Amino acid sequence: MLKLPIDSYTPQILNAIKANPVTIIKAEPGAGKTTRIPLALLQDKASTIVLEPRRLAAKLSAEHVAELHGSTIGEDVGYQIRFDQKIGPRTKLRFMTEGLFLRLLESNPTLQGFTHIVLDEFHERHLDTDVALAFIRHLQENQRPDLKLLIMSATVDLSTLDNYLPESNSFEVPGRVYPVEIVYKPGAAKESTEQKVIAAVQDMIQRREYPGHILVFLSGRRPIQAAQAALQRVLAKQDFDVLPLMADLPPKQQKKAFQETGKRKIILATNVAETSLTIDGITGVIDTGLANISSYAPWSGLPMLQEAAVSQASCIQRTGRAGRTQQGICYRLFDENDFLKRDRFTPHEMSQSELSQLILFLKSRLAADADPATCLPWLSPPPEKHLESSSETLKRLSAIDQYGALTTKGQAISQIPLHPRLGAIILEGQSLQVFEEAILASCLISEGMILQRGSRAFEEGFCDLSFQSNTLLKWVKKQDLESIQLTHAIDSRKVDRVTRLYRSLQNNLGARPLESIKRINHRTLSQAVLAGFPDRVAKYRPAAKNKRNPSLRHFHFCLGRGGVLADSSVARKGEFLIVLDAHETPGRQHAAIKTQIRTASSVSLEQLFQVSPMLSTQVDVSMDDKSQKVLAFNRVYYGQFVIKEESREAEPDQITQILTETTLKNWPFPFDHDDDLKTYHRKLELMRDAGVEHSLPVFEGEMLELLIHAICEGQTRAEEIRQTSLRNFIYQQLSYEDQMLLDLNCPDKIELNGRQRTITYLGEHSPAISSRIQDFFGLQEGPKICGGRWPLTLVMLAPNQRPAQTTKDLAGFWSGSYAIVRKELARRYPKHQWPENPLEG
Repeated sequence: MLKLPIDSYTPQILNAIKANPVTIIKAEPGAGKTTRIPLALLQDKASTIVLEPRRLAAKLSAEHVAELHGSTIGEDVGYQIRFDQKIGPRTKLRFMTEGLFLRLLESNPTLQGFTHIVLDEFHERHLDTDVALAFIRHLQENQRPDLKLLIMSATVDLSTLDNYLPESNSFEVPGRVYPVEIVYKPGAAKESTEQKVIAAVQDMIQRREYPGHILVFLSGRRPIQAAQAALQRVLAKQDFDVLPLMADLPPKQQKKAFQETGKRKIILATNVAETSLTIDGITGVIDTGLANISSYAPWSGLPMLQEAAVSQASCIQRTGRAGRTQQGICYRLFDENDFLKRDRFTPHEMSQSELSQLILFLKSRLAADADPATCLPWLSPPPEKHLESSSETLKRLSAIDQYGALTTKGQAISQIPLHPRLGAIILEGQSLQVFEEAILASCLISEGMILQRGSRAFEEGFCDLSFQSNTLLKWVKKQDLESIQLTHAIDSRKVDRVTRLYRSLQNNLGARPLESIKRINHRTLSQAVLAGFPDRVAKYRPAAKNKRNPSLRHFHFCLGRGGVLADSSVARKGEFLIVLDAHETPGRQHAAIKTQIRTASSVSLEQLFQVSPMLSTQVDVSMDDKSQKVLAFNRVYYGQFVIKEESREAEPDQITQILTETTLKNWPFPFDHDDDLKTYHRKLELMRDAGVEHSLPVFEGEMLELLIHAICEGQTRAEEIRQTSLRNFIYQQLSYEDQMLLDLNCPDKIELNGRQRTITYLGEHSPAISSRIQDFFGLQEGPKICGGRWPLTLVMLAPNQRPAQTTKDLAGFWSGSYAIVRKELARRYPKHQWPENPLEG
């Protein structure tokens, strides 16, 4: 057996494991931790579970350890992954994924029969990793103090773990023996990832000092398939094997990457090759710096993969794949600044995940009223914001009650190994006698629709789920499809994933075989789907025709915002939709068009009335813009939109409230202007400047609000308010004494030559009066207000009612420029009297 760096540390590590409840191993890539330590535990008679973050790593690691042990896989050494397992009664060393470990806890909550748990590649910090760690610690602190925990990683942050596990013993083990040269090759800005990869491979194969196989890290299936096709064309005349390596490849294809073929291999891999797996003979690594990172769909909350930049730790792991047998080289297809700006470690999923499935898991395993934030000894507690939003989802599913306690329905949902939304669909389907149809629909939602993305709708119908379910059933039953185009649009890989998941659930839930399902009716299915997505209902909103796309259908979402139905959706009939998948298109500025509804199922109004968590009834009172009358309605809301309304008479206090709110918001509504209020304030200003003492109110701020409340009190519509002048409303707020004081000092009118003239308090020359020039004949000086302390501006009008003179000094006008004005007026209006001495006029 080839000697690896960790072999010399193994005796010390085994002694530490026996002496301590927790042991931490930080071992560089190539040290051999994933295979040698579990093998040593097996040889030491331990009964061990090794948790791996990926299915392929779990399976291949188990097979390799079984080979080293000299036994057949499934005997002493076995594995358990989704859809596949090889274990037996003799199995003492079991490799499994973290998700299946949590399922194991359901049937074996104290892990009886197991002595050691190994968390491998801990630095990846999947959500299930953190949950597994917290549960193991909980067991160690309570029922299983004898249980041993071993944490292993190449790039783990030891300081964080040391603080969390003060009783642990740590080891740091060196890895690769040979140096690896790192070269940054970001390429041109306009180059695609595929072009950069091709150029990097062509360059690397010219480097004779690195003659081994080349491992290329890409983000997922599509980039790998594109790069594989391109490289096979470019290298057609050269002796290379271009091989993919992904988790969902058939086992035979996966093994090709590890087998010697006699040719130099270029292996195009996802991040499954980043850790645990060792491919012999690699001397060159090409790192795009990308991966499909586990995330969750913002719309549905279901798990998803999203392309993103990997952390520095992941880059280091990838580099470590080279240099196992001789010096190696790593091309990073990004610049060094990019690397230095990346997170040191991959952010733990707990910080960015939807947590409804975790909440149900904790409440069903620990206590119905368990607090997810404190019920386990977390390394990183679940974020409060995520717990709150996920709890709201569970309340809408009736999985927990208003106090957060697990309900009977929630307990049933927790037994179904899917997201709670999908569990709710299956339970509802069972009660509606469409059990198998609901399971199939849930499988489609979980694994993704079987038609290739970008395919245009093949019909105008009611439901994408029923259309794609019926298409899948025909495909499985080998029946003819409606068109050759539909046949070509089917993604056979997705069909395989959906059918495998269905058959797994069929066994767990006791359902009938997939082939027994007849044609699915969307009406019954939509009722079941609504049980899982009650908060994802949209209402059709007629909108102006889009000239570029006249068939565009706009929808309002029940929790706010909206979107348009994508061309790929067949759900083009019906006023209401259950939106199962929506996607925001970057670059679109209009939010309603930016959100594309990809997958939906129509639902009837009658069905919506059966979803009590989303229904609310209230009386809405508002001002009708046209009649300006206050109207009242009894309305039934589904989320934020109305699904039923009846008009009713508004109560007097409701009318007053709406009139007041509308007036406050739109002042000076309902008046055409607020000149009366400005005049009143101008009068107060003149009285102040003239030294007149008073306590008259200024109607600004809170005082204006009080005035508006008084104006609206007892009124029924805006028209009634306008029948009274704003001046009169102001005077109604003044005492009799204040009214008299105001009128005495700043009257609205003043007598001039036996006639009442209106005083203008607004404008450039205010306060002012205007009258014919003849009305001022015989006066030595003009009238004054504020007890004679404030002269009025006099606007003297010619016979044509236009100003002939404006002055505050009447005596000065008579003795001064009157003669010039008189001469001009006499010339223009000879029939009028224009005395030489105006004081005798």
